[in-house]
Amino acid sequence: MHSALKISWIAFAVINIWVHAAARDIHVSHSAPDGGDGARERPLRTLDSALRVAEPGDVVCLAEGVYREGNLRFYRGGTSEKRLTVQANADAKVVITGSTVVTGWRQSDNGAWRRESWDTDSQQLFCDGEPLKQIGAANSFTTLDGGDGNPCLKPTGSSVDDLTSGSFSYDSASKKLFCRLRDDADPNQYLMEASVEPGILDGGDSSFITLRGITFQHSNGTASGQRAALVRISGSGWLVEDCTFAAGDFAGVAVSGDGHVFRNVRVIGNGCVGIDVNGSDARHNNERYADRELQNLLFDSLYISENNYRGFYQYWHSGGMKLVPGVRGVTVRNCTVVNNHGPGIWFDAALGSNRVEDNLVADNDVGIIYEIGYPAADDEMGILIRNNRVARNRNQGVYISASDHAEIRNNTFYMNVWDVVLHGMPRGDGTLKHNVVSNNIFMGRDADAILYVGENARDNVLEGNVYARGNGKLRVGCVTGNGYDARYHKLRSLRSDFSEFEKNGVSESVEWNNPEELDFTLRSPENWIGKGWEPRE
Repeated sequence: MHSALKISWIAFAVINIWVHAAARDIHVSHSAPDGGDGARERPLRTLDSALRVAEPGDVVCLAEGVYREGNLRFYRGGTSEKRLTVQANADAKVVITGSTVVTGWRQSDNGAWRRESWDTDSQQLFCDGEPLKQIGAANSFTTLDGGDGNPCLKPTGSSVDDLTSGSFSYDSASKKLFCRLRDDADPNQYLMEASVEPGILDGGDSSFITLRGITFQHSNGTASGQRAALVRISGSGWLVEDCTFAAGDFAGVAVSGDGHVFRNVRVIGNGCVGIDVNGSDARHNNERYADRELQNLLFDSLYISENNYRGFYQYWHSGGMKLVPGVRGVTVRNCTVVNNHGPGIWFDAALGSNRVEDNLVADNDVGIIYEIGYPAADDEMGILIRNNRVARNRNQGVYISASDHAEIRNNTFYMNVWDVVLHGMPRGDGTLKHNVVSNNIFMGRDADAILYVGENARDNVLEGNVYARGNGKLRVGCVTGNGYDARYHKLRSLRSDFSEFEKNGVSESVEWNNPEELDFTLRSPENWIGKGWEPRE
């Protein structure tokens, strides 16, 4: 090779390496014509086309609009030095959805309308963004045992004949999609969207990804029996901020791996559960393993609400957050977890070093659960539940079920049916030991605290709490069976039978600013220093 030609090839290679090494913005607009190259003035048309060319350090910039895409994946991830970012443009409303618009409805019988030649067993149908009730669901979850003889998803009705106002049904034999709107309205006059994609984005093993300012919505994984999510995150070091995960047919977002941060995220109205967190992996048969390293996951300032709208069996898998199995080193803080149909925050088969702090957890079926959990050898505790407002949950406010080394400190509990319950026993070879309930303020509806004191329960602490009914009243149960009998109504009777409990507990009136509006700021905080929830600066 001539030296001049050789130098030119070296120069070309150097330039090519430099071009790929330099971070760049890749622009995407759903309204762009085909043939763009990602430059600002020549944007690509789809997110998929951008992900195919994105390199570490690149920023994929999405213009405002609705992107109807699914089964997306990262072809390359980022690195700790060069993150790969996918974000909405400033002030742009970006929605990525796994649904498609349904038109061409024809009137049928009994106020119903039909869309013929529909090949997808759509599990969701939306009218102007609002989900219709599914009639006659036909997927494996309707027969899968969720426990206690209940299917995971109990269907309503069986066919189009059972349609009622505000519902839909799919007939797989005739390939027809049916709906009946309120007031028997014509669906051709509304935006009708049916879920078609199993999921939207699967991160695979990609790491150091940033998602920012994007709404992900609508999916259809349960049609094929998948416990799918709108977005699936694994690998390490993701940052998800200012995003919304809404109306997935099963989960909003599924999380595994390590070192992820979620901040200022909304998780609302998903079919079964808002957030799934897995502490295990296929290498460990998706089971808890004692030497699992800390995950160091942070969920900060999330709004989690109205999940499990499809009515999955609550004691199987449901609610705001389900963390199972073997999660270790997860922090949930500054979150609002309200109005979920199931538990608000549910740790199941967990390890330790988990923290739930400074949250509002209200109006769920259960507030916070730590179930069959125990710390790993190097964990300081199993779970620390501290400085939360836990209010008006329809069953337990905090439920420590057959678990060890849970600490429930400095929370305010208000009108949960049972504020704190330490029970779930007997359960196989499970134990209930070294759990601490201290310095909380209680005003439960039926009970302030229930403690199982039977076999395999020991060294549990109930101390220094404030029972806010006043007049020396409280409702505490120390039980050896399944019942929640709050037989102790005075501290002296509790101490008489259990001298180790509440040596410094008090029963006195407490005044909050506006408990009905969940404002538990104390009117006389100087009287209750170190007790209950305190607002953070």
